[in-house]
Amino acid sequence: MIRISIKILTIFALLFICTQLNASLPLEVPMLEVVENSDHLLSITVTNIEMYDDNKQLITDGNATTGPGSANTIYLVCSIKHVYVSNREAPSGNIRIPLDKNMHYSLELSSSTKCDKNN
Repeated sequence: MIRISIKILTIFALLFICTQLNASLPLEVPMLEVVENSDHLLSITVTNIEMYDDNKQLITDGNATTGPGSANTIYLVCSIKHVYVSNREAPSGNIRIPLDKNMHYSLELSSSTKCDKNN
């Protein structure tokens, strides 16, 4: 009886862990659906990455992170190269695209990350 209870508890624990892991994954949406529901279809170049806190103060600490409980948001600063489709006033110049605040990101580059401004 005790072995059966331990097996059942183990199964429930594994199921709970699996549901928690899936909860942290971003929603997967088919690309066609994303395009059909978008206001703009653009060609862009990411020119900078910035992190701001809730007071709109720029954060330069490479160890600062985003994620649940954090007031920080990372933005991709992008230069618009071409507007293919727009059903609203088309943006021009530079735009800032916020990344999901609930995902865990930081400004720190790993030693294996290589950045080349020419590409």
